[in-house]
Order: sequence, then structure tokens, then C-alpha cells
Amino acid sequence: RNQFQLELRLPPEASLGEAIAASERASELLNAYPRVENVFWVVGEGAPAVYYNAFSNSSGVAGYGAGWVELTDAESTRIVLPAIQKELREAFPEAQLLALPYEQGPPTRAPIEFFLTGPDLRVLNDLGNEARRILAQTPGISYTQATLELGSPRIRLEADETAVELAGVRLTDLAADLSAELEGVRAGSVLEGVEEIPVRVMAPQTRRGDLGDLRDKRVGAGGGSVGAPLSALGNLTLTPEIAVITHYQGSRSNSVYGFLEPYAFPAPALAQFQALLEENNFTLPPGYALSLGGEAAERGSAVANLLVTAVPLIILMTGTVALVFNSFRYAFLVLSAGFLSVLLAFLGVWLFGLPNGFNAIVGAMGLLGLAINGTIVVLSALRANPAAKRGDIEEMRETVVEATRHIVATTLTTMGGFLPIILAGDLFWLPLATAIAGGVGGSALIALYFAPAMFSIGTWFNKDRVDRKRAGYDSAVPNPAE
Repeated sequence: RNQFQLELRLPPEASLGEAIAASERASELLNAYPRVENVFWVVGEGAPAVYYNAFSNSSGVAGYGAGWVELTDAESTRIVLPAIQKELREAFPEAQLLALPYEQGPPTRAPIEFFLTGPDLRVLNDLGNEARRILAQTPGISYTQATLELGSPRIRLEADETAVELAGVRLTDLAADLSAELEGVRAGSVLEGVEEIPVRVMAPQTRRGDLGDLRDKRVGAGGGSVGAPLSALGNLTLTPEIAVITHYQGSRSNSVYGFLEPYAFPAPALAQFQALLEENNFTLPPGYALSLGGEAAERGSAVANLLVTAVPLIILMTGTVALVFNSFRYAFLVLSAGFLSVLLAFLGVWLFGLPNGFNAIVGAMGLLGLAINGTIVVLSALRANPAAKRGDIEEMRETVVEATRHIVATTLTTMGGFLPIILAGDLFWLPLATAIAGGVGGSALIALYFAPAMFSIGTWFNKDRVDRKRAGYDSAVPNPAE
């Protein structure tokens, strides 16, 4: 796709103006790339969903911005995006600025996501900070986030009631005065199109931008330069406060997100992160739990759905083969050949250094019906040869050799169909292509070696049973004369 997405997060105390200024700086940096044509930003809320799995639940956040970049062609995205992400990290150390490609798959908040659940918010915050520290050390991770860190700083006035009463001010009036100074006063609204936008009257930034200026603010006796300063009415403190308490499955949670470098795979990064957790002895207190989300949870859910569908299909496939051969033994032999081919499919993915992600699993599941064709051809040819059925090894070999040309030809044509994807090196389709190609190649070896060997063992048992019956005793009961 000739577009990639942008997401800007400033510290919680950042203003809308600071977010606009940061987005303009980022636009200047992006437009300096010759392959970039347009840069689009929406500040204060999420960008429009220009791709099917793009979503954002951020709205009304002053220090947030989202958008996308349009390039000259799709190939340019893969060329310039890694360099752009690296430069944005260096140019905006005070912010989190993500530049990620639009990728296929279910929508997730982040590729790596896990939920720390428990009763105490302070403990959840400490656990989240420790987990983020370990996650940031994982190769391929660009940024980390935790939901309990998203609280805004709060100014708290520990008022001296005696001093407030001597100043002629009630505590409720004092609270209202401070709220108006910092957050403004509702003063009507403006209708813009079909949207009603509220209007607030606020004090200038010079009066509310510094805690020292706020301490000098005078209240009581008409305000202005006559009233008492706030510093004489109590102690002003700036403390962080959690603005939103998130929940996961009915429990308080701290959701931790890990974002990857462009075109990095989530599965290897998650595996390395879990290994680092063990190395750092990351343990949870009693009553607290860690649950995985993100790409791993979506992959697990998708695989579970595939398996639910696959079980009745496997049963139907077994019954069909049993009816064709009139034997459950041959049906299980064919099915075992299919499962061995699935294992060889994952071996093919591993040989290419690819993760066993969702696409590899889809390829392996789809391979099951394709991989048994060669085994069915060999078993049918062997059963059609009377001498081979009697256990003649020479006849078995000749029958398998005759079937080899057909099996090798169909195997090569099937593998050749996936060769363009393998040579192109597309990171999304490559696991699926290598899984099917590797499994199909392995199925030919299984059909030409494993299936005849198992057939030969079966004929030997049959011949032994027939000989025993001809000798006049049952195969299960030894003949005393023997």
C-alpha cells in the first residue's frame, strides 16, 4: 500500500497547541523525503479509518494526533518507512511518534499487548513499569505504553480553613475560582456545520502555565491586587493522578502495549520478551495475573476457530477414505501421512527463518487435504496389484516406480505455483507459501517411502494371519503342535 499510518502521543500535560506544533514539525521532516507526496494529520482525536483494520478510540486528548502519509507507490513504503521511523524517534525524544505500515489481520491496539490485573492500582502501576522496562529491552520494540501512565497531573490545594475564613472566602468559592482559572468557564457554543462546539473562556497561559504564578494569584476581597495570595491560604502541590481506571474481564487492569519496528514480526518479539521476563525473575504477587492480548490472542482465537472447523472435516475425510478403500486401517494410514506433511510444512517455514504465525498455520491446515493425494495414488496402485497385495517386494517396488512420475509431476507443479511468492520475498505471504510448498514436497517423500513401507508391513501381517489359518489354528491362540 502506498500509505503508512502515523500516531503522535505527547505527555499528558501537553496542550493542543503543542500537539499541532509537533505535527507540523513532523510534516516538515516527512515532506523532505522525495517519495512522500502528502501528509495528513488529525489532532486531538483519531484519524479517519482509511484502512479496514485501522481504528482509534482516542478522542478529546489534547496531546494526541493521528494521520497517514501518502507516497508515490507501494514499493516506496517498504523502502523509506524504516528510515522514517528511526528519524522520527531521534527527532522527537519527548513524544511517542509511530510510523507503521497498514498490514492485514484483525485490528489490535498494538502487536504486543498484555493485561496485568489485580486489586491495587499502585501495585499494578509498579508491575507495569517493570514490565515496560523489560519490554523496552526486547529487540524490535520501538515504543511501549501503559494505560495507568496516562493520568494527568493535578494541582491540589491543601487549604487552611482558618486562613480562608479570614480572607473572606468560602471553600466552595475558592474551588470554583481555581477551576475557572485553570480549566475555563463555559461561555456558550458555536455551531459549525452540524456540530455544536462548546466555547470556554480561559485565563492566559502566562497566568496558569507555572505553579509559581498560580501561588501568587490573589483571592478574596474582590481579587486583583487586594486579596490574599493562594500561598497564604494553603499549600499547593502538583501530584500525578490516574484519570481512567481500565478493566479487563471485570478486574482492574494495567494494559501494557509494545509497538514494533516497521515490518517486524510480533511472534519472535513476544517469545524474546517472555524469555527476558524469566531472566529478570519477573513474578506477580498473589491475587495478580498476566493475560496476553494483541496479535498473540487474536492468532490463538483464529487458530481455535480453524480447529473447530477442521475437526468435523477430518472426520469426514477419514470416513470418505475408509469408504473408498473399504478399510479403516488404510484410512488412518492416509490421515497419518497428511499429519506428517503438516509437520514438514512447519519445517519448511523454519528453514526459511520465518515465524510460525497465523499465515503459516493457515497454510498447514489447508495443506492437509492436498498432501494426502500422493499417498492415495500409491495405495490405490498397490492394492490393484495382486502380487503386491500378497507381499511381493519386487512388485511393490515396480508399482511405486510407475506412480513416481505422476506424483513428482503434480508435486513440482504445485510447488512451482508458490515459487513467485517465495522469490518475491513478501513478508506477509511468505510463511503461507513456504508452509504449503514445504508440506507438498514432503508429502511426495511420504507417499513414495512411508506409504509403501506401511503397506508392506500390513501385507506381512495379513500373510501371516492367512498362513496361520491355513495351518489349522487361530492366529491369536498358539498351536500346541508348533
